[in-house]
Amino acid sequence: MSKYLNGQKIVDAVFEAGAVGAPSIRFANSPLDGFYRIGTNNVGLALNGAKVADLSTNGQYITGNLGCSKLKNNYVYVDSSRTDIYTADGSQLLPYKTILAALTVINADTGKNWIIKVNTGTYADNLTITNPRFLRIEGNGVTISGTILINSGVGSYDRIEFAGVRGYRAEKGAAMTISGKITAERTNDSLIYVGFDGCNVSGAFEATTSGTWVLHYHNCRVDGAITGTLAVNTQLDNTILIETYGFNEFAGAITGIVSFYNCHDSDFYGAINTTPWYENRFHHCSFASSVSVIPQVGASSALIYLDGVSYKSFKARTPTITGATYSHIDGGVMIGATTEILVGGGDGTNPVWTTATGTGAPVRATNPTLAGFTSNGRELGKQGADVASATNLALGTDGNCFEITGTTKIDLLSNVGWQNGSVITLFANENVTIDHATATSGTNVTILLAGAGDYNMTANDSLTLCLSETTAGGQAWREIARTAI
Repeated sequence: MSKYLNGQKIVDAVFEAGAVGAPSIRFANSPLDGFYRIGTNNVGLALNGAKVADLSTNGQYITGNLGCSKLKNNYVYVDSSRTDIYTADGSQLLPYKTILAALTVINADTGKNWIIKVNTGTYADNLTITNPRFLRIEGNGVTISGTILINSGVGSYDRIEFAGVRGYRAEKGAAMTISGKITAERTNDSLIYVGFDGCNVSGAFEATTSGTWVLHYHNCRVDGAITGTLAVNTQLDNTILIETYGFNEFAGAITGIVSFYNCHDSDFYGAINTTPWYENRFHHCSFASSVSVIPQVGASSALIYLDGVSYKSFKARTPTITGATYSHIDGGVMIGATTEILVGGGDGTNPVWTTATGTGAPVRATNPTLAGFTSNGRELGKQGADVASATNLALGTDGNCFEITGTTKIDLLSNVGWQNGSVITLFANENVTIDHATATSGTNVTILLAGAGDYNMTANDSLTLCLSETTAGGQAWREIARTAI
């Protein structure tokens, strides 16, 4: 029926439902192209007699290689919870059901930028990432439990990202969990970024062949080990570089050719044993286990910078490279166990926390040599534990004055743990004789007394001796003073 408005013809028409092979709204020269009614509030678009679009109040689906599978900006959607009609590769009623199916399409389209938006769920596919220039896999409440092989070979500066919710600490409830092992392989020496944002990475990461792998962590919990077992070991070609921002926790061990290139506000609970090619920068980080960072021979750029760092056992050592400066500690807070002390240190070398020996917490394991010092206050000595008298008397290392118990005659005094210039004082608890000039035997050294005679000490008497060298090149404990009570 025709109607006219202001002299212009308008059409008011009602069409039959039609079908996919005979759309009710079609074109004269293309009878298989057009619109048809699928059902209530549901319209289909047919091209060449096949449905390419399904439009309804429940959503719009476009079949083929356009639409929800690959939008103009190369977004890909994955939803493991789908129970309606679909195909695994997403060719029918998209989105894809698995990440693997989406990657099959992405890997075949070399050198593009892609974003995979993943719905909540667990995805157990074993994934291989080969050809994207940029790939971001993002989602909330997502677990990727299968293994992941990254073998990106397009060119330098490829970037792979795993992203949960930005701005939240992963240990408070990670938006994405990656529990499968990630293996990084490369056929050339290009630079590749692998980023983790708001993730709990419980699977290990291992770089095994070549390439420079930059691992970027933001608000993550990393329980898996990080290992650089690179087959080719050259400075420009093969390494792992770790960068951290926000707040991150690393519980797994970190070993191999790995540089902590730029690490901020991170806690390292696992042991670190690395041989880096490049510099290592720690800003406000803490270490709960042993740390050994020993740069590769010839790695002149492998400097070690610590700024506001708290560490328990940091061993930062470098091979000798002429003209290079290696280790820098700025504002570091060194925290050792109560049984440890700092030993060593000097030009270009950091001191190392070392377990002390003896009694007390701590007692220095080795005796330092002092060039001299001036005391402006009281100097406190220490009395050692009581020592039973013996023919060859050995004193403890816990003091410089000792109570002697028993009545056995003392012929010689051990020099073990003492050096020339050491001064000791003996107090008699009861009657005991100190022998004069018995010949030295091994580490048991002669005692030379005033008057060239034995000293028969009675209770509370004292004897002060100094260990010194003799003119014949030997040693003797020489009497300095005695007190008879």
